[in-house]
Amino acid sequence: MLSYFHIILIVILIGLIFLFVKLKYIKHKLVWILLLVFVLAVYLGFILSIAGQNVDLKTPEGAKLAIKLYLGWVGNSFTNLKSLTGQAVKLDWKALNETDPNKTNELNAQAERDKYRKRVTK
Repeated sequence: MLSYFHIILIVILIGLIFLFVKLKYIKHKLVWILLLVFVLAVYLGFILSIAGQNVDLKTPEGAKLAIKLYLGWVGNSFTNLKSLTGQAVKLDWKALNETDPNKTNELNAQAERDKYRKRVTK
């Protein structure tokens, strides 16, 4: 997971960006906040995607492996997002709660038959 070094680095990064934001005009705050969120998301995504893989970032082979793992993780995330979006589009998002008259009539007829059967069997 995240070591103390990573947590301290994240806190320092957040502190520096917010300190810089305080020194700039108000209209630039949103840009810096979005940039901060993006940098933190990329950093945490990278750290979490290589966690538990015994990757040595000090060697070129380890760095290549870490980049492959991260890009695979990002690609898989987009595939999952595509699947999630496709499933959400298939849902019924109508504003009105309408019922199909044919289905309603069938259900009413079934309910009447059930009432009749209960009376007959008593």
